[in-house]
Amino acid sequence: MTKPLTSIFRLGPAGLVALTALVIPADSAALRCIPATLVTVPDDFPDLADAVTCADVGGRIEIDASSGWLPDSGDVISINRDVTIAGINGTPELPALEVAAGTSLTLEDVELTGDLDTTKDWIGGGQQPLATRLRADVATLSFNNVTMEGGDGAGIVAVNSDVTLTNLVATGFEDRAIYMVAAGMSARLLISLGEFTDNPGGALYVKETWDANGNAGSIDATLSGVAFADNVADEGADLYAYGVDALAIDACTFDSGTVLDRGGSLHLLEVGYANLITSSFVNTAASDGGAIYAELVSRLELDSLTFEGAAALGVGGAIYLQDTQTSGTNLSFIDGYAAQGAAIFAGAGQSSTSSALTLYGTVVDGALGYGGFPGGALAFVDVPATLSTTSIRNVEAESGSALYATGESVAITDLTLQGFSVSSGGGAIFLEHMSPRDRSSVVRAQVCDAVPTATDVGYGALLRADDAMVDLRNVAVQGVDGAGFSLIHLEESDLSMINNTFAENGVETMLLANNSTVEAVNNIVTGTPTIFETETPQDVVDGDYNLWWGFDEVAQGVGDMRLPGANDIDGEGPGFWSGFDPADCGTLPYLGGGSPAVDSGHPAILDPDYGPSDRGAFGGLDRVWTDLDQDGWPGGPDCDDLDAAVSPGAAEVWYDGVDQDCAGDDDFDADADSWTVDEDCDDADEATHPGAAEVWYDGVDQDCAGDNDFDADADGWDAQDHGGDDCDDGDPGVNPGAEELFGDAIDQDCDGSLGDIDLDGDSQASVAQGGSDCDDGDPTIYDGAPEIVGDGIDQDCDGADAAVKAGGGCASAPLSPTAALALLAAALLRRRRFREVDGIDASADQLAEEGRQAVG
Repeated sequence: MTKPLTSIFRLGPAGLVALTALVIPADSAALRCIPATLVTVPDDFPDLADAVTCADVGGRIEIDASSGWLPDSGDVISINRDVTIAGINGTPELPALEVAAGTSLTLEDVELTGDLDTTKDWIGGGQQPLATRLRADVATLSFNNVTMEGGDGAGIVAVNSDVTLTNLVATGFEDRAIYMVAAGMSARLLISLGEFTDNPGGALYVKETWDANGNAGSIDATLSGVAFADNVADEGADLYAYGVDALAIDACTFDSGTVLDRGGSLHLLEVGYANLITSSFVNTAASDGGAIYAELVSRLELDSLTFEGAAALGVGGAIYLQDTQTSGTNLSFIDGYAAQGAAIFAGAGQSSTSSALTLYGTVVDGALGYGGFPGGALAFVDVPATLSTTSIRNVEAESGSALYATGESVAITDLTLQGFSVSSGGGAIFLEHMSPRDRSSVVRAQVCDAVPTATDVGYGALLRADDAMVDLRNVAVQGVDGAGFSLIHLEESDLSMINNTFAENGVETMLLANNSTVEAVNNIVTGTPTIFETETPQDVVDGDYNLWWGFDEVAQGVGDMRLPGANDIDGEGPGFWSGFDPADCGTLPYLGGGSPAVDSGHPAILDPDYGPSDRGAFGGLDRVWTDLDQDGWPGGPDCDDLDAAVSPGAAEVWYDGVDQDCAGDDDFDADADSWTVDEDCDDADEATHPGAAEVWYDGVDQDCAGDNDFDADADGWDAQDHGGDDCDDGDPGVNPGAEELFGDAIDQDCDGSLGDIDLDGDSQASVAQGGSDCDDGDPTIYDGAPEIVGDGIDQDCDGADAAVKAGGGCASAPLSPTAALALLAAALLRRRRFREVDGIDASADQLAEEGRQAVG
C-alpha cells in the first residue's frame, strides 16, 4: 500500500493548495490523495502511475535517477491530465506512455523505454501491428532532452497532435523513430536540435490523410538544427513527407541516408510549400534522388544547400524533381553520381505546366553520368529551366556532360564551364527535340577545358543541338583540347551566334551543321582548321562582321554561304591582350589595346555605352562589362573602370593604396606573406617576416628581429666560424669577455685552454676529468713528471713512489720519525688544497689531529 505523506500547503487564490501529495489510506484498493503541484518518484510514490494520478493538473512529477528507480517491465502509463514528468540527478527511464485526447504532456531529461501495442491503420497500414514507446491522439507534446534508443517498432506515434521536440535523441528503431499523422484535423511538428542516427526503419514519417468522414488533415512541419546520420528506409531515410501543407528545414545536416527506392534523405510527395535553407547532405544514396526526391510539390524553395557524394542508381544524383515548381539559390554539388543529372534531374510526368526550374548561383564540381545516358551534371526533361551565375567543373557523361535538356527551353546566363568530357556527341550542352515555341539561349559564358576529365569531347564539344533553336551571345570558348571533331554540332536546328570568341581550340572545325541554318555576326574564331562544315546542300550560313584568323579554310560543303565584305578573314590577328593563355582558364580572351576587333563590329549592334560594338565575346549589348576608361579592359576584369592606369595588364605600384594590376593583392604586402610593409623588414621576400624561421650566418634577418645575423646567442660577439671570436655562438655565457668557471668542462672565456679542468696549471687535466694528473693540486705532480726517490710522493703518477735499494736499486726501507712527519705534512697540505677547491675549508686543528692519528 502507498505510504501516507505529510502535505506541505501554500495559500493560493482558491485557498490552500498541496505542494506534495497527501495520500489518504482507505480500506478499498483505490488510491485516495489530494493532488499536488509537485510529486516525486520514488520518495512520494514508488509507482509512476500513482504519481500521475496524484499530480495536480499542470503539476510536475520528478523522478530521481540516482535512486535507481526503474519502471516495471511491461508497464504502460496512461497520461490523462496535463502534467510534466522530469528527471533529476540523471536520466531516468520511463515506461511506455499513452497520452489521452485533449492532454498536454511535457517530458524533460528522461529516456523513453518500454512498448505499447498499436496498429498502422492511421497511415493506411490497416491492422498491421506496431509497437511504440509513446502514442498520443489529439494531444500536445513538448519534449526537452529526451532520448529513445532501439526497438522493434517506433519511437513516437502522434495523431492529430501538436508536437514540439527539443534536443531529442532517437537511435536504433526498426520502424520509424517518429510517426506524425493528421487525419481530418490540423497538427504541427517542430523539432529543434537533436539527433536521429542509425535507425534501420528511418527517422521521420509525416503524413496528411483523411478521416472516416473524408475530411483532410493538415500539418505544418519545421526542422531546425537537427542532425540525421546513417538512417535507412525504403523511401526518405531521414524524412518521408506526404501531403504536408508547409515544410521548413533550416541548418540541418543529413549524413549517409540510404534508401532502396526514392529520396536518400528526403522524400517529398504532394507537399504544398517546402523551404530548405542552409543545410548539408553528405554521402546520401537512393535509386532516384540520392538526397532529395520531390514530386508534385507546389512550390519548392532551396537556398544555400550543399550536396557532397550524393549518388543515384537511376536519375537525380542529388535532387530529383517531378512536376514541381522549384527555385534554387546558392546550391553546391560536389562529386555526384547518377545515370542522368548527377546534380539535378527535373522532369514533368503528369503535366509540364506544373514544372519549372529556376537556379541562381549554382556550383557543380565533379559529376559523373554513367550507363550511356545524356546529362552528366544537369538533366531536364520537359521542364522549362532558367540558370543564372552557374559554375560547372569536371563533369563527364555519354553526352551533354554539363547539361542535357529536351522538350522545354533552357535559358542560361553567366555560365563558367571548365573540364568536361563525353564518349559521344554533345560535350558540354546537349539540346534535342526542343519546343518550337521558344528559343534556348546561352548568354555570357566562359568555357575552358584546361583540365578535362577525359580526352574525348565528341561532336559538338560546346554545343550539340538536334531539332532546336538556340542563341549564343557573348560566349568565350578557349583551350578545348580533346579528340572532338567540332565545337558546335547542329542537326535540323537554327543557331544564332552573335559576339562570341572561339580561341585556340583543338578541334577540326568550329561548326558542323546538317539541315540547319546559322547566323554568325561579330564572332572571333582563331586556331581552328575549318570554320564551317556541312554535309547537306540546304544548309545556310549567314555571316557578317566576323574576324576569322589562323585557319586552313572557311567552309567545306556549305550549300549557301553568305559572307559580305565586312568580315575580316585571315587578315590581321584579333589582338588579344598579352596575358591571354588559352590553357589558363584564369585568363580570358579580352581584346588588347590596338586590336582590330575594337569598335569594328556590326553597326546595328552597339556596346552598352551605345558606341560601336567590339567583335568577340566582350562586345555588344549583352555583355555585362563596359570599358568606361577606354584602357582596353572591360569593367569585369578591370577593377577600376574609371581609371585608365588601372587594369589587369598595368604595372603595379606598391604602397600607394591602389591595385593597379587588379590582382586583388594587399597593396602593402608586396611579397604576399601576410605581413604588411610596416611589420615586414623585407617586403620583397616572402620568406622574411616576423615569425619566420631564422637562418643564422646567411646575412639575412628572416624573422625581422633586428639581430646581428652572426651573433646567434646575442652576447655581443660574432661567431668564430664567421670571422668573430665567440667559440660557442649558441651559448651567451661563452665569449672572450666571459668569466671562466672552474669545474664545468667549459671554456667560457674562449682562450683555447680548458683551465677549468687543469687546476694546478701543469697542462694536464685531473684523472676525475678524464686526464692523467693524479694530483691536480700540485703542479709538480703529473704524468711524466720527474720522480723524487724516497719522498713517499708519486710525482710521475705511475701508481708508486720510487725508493733506493741497498745495492743501488730501488727497495723499500723504513722511514725515520722525522721523515715520516715531513711526508705527512706534505700530504695534509695537498689534501687541504683539494678541500678548498671542493669548497671545504678544513681547519688547521682538524688537519693536525688527522696528522697525529696518522703517525700515532
